[in-house]
Amino acid sequence: SEFLSPFLDRDIKQIGHIELSILWIGSYEILYCDDVPKTVIMNEAIELAKTFGADGSFQYINAILDAIIKDKVKS
Repeated sequence: SEFLSPFLDRDIKQIGHIELSILWIGSYEILYCDDVPKTVIMNEAIELAKTFGADGSFQYINAILDAIIKDKVKS
């Protein structure tokens, strides 16, 4: 959760459990699964959010994971 905090626009406690789980999975894959294309990670996370998350949460998931990808590329 400490890793995600700089990318969030709210306190981590305000994020739903499903959305937070999707963010943890997606961010782990972005950081540690170099053999998986980033587009695949993003698409899977968005589909999970559309299926199981709150209405419109896929847009939030997309924005956060995109920021993590951009930060990783910058590093």
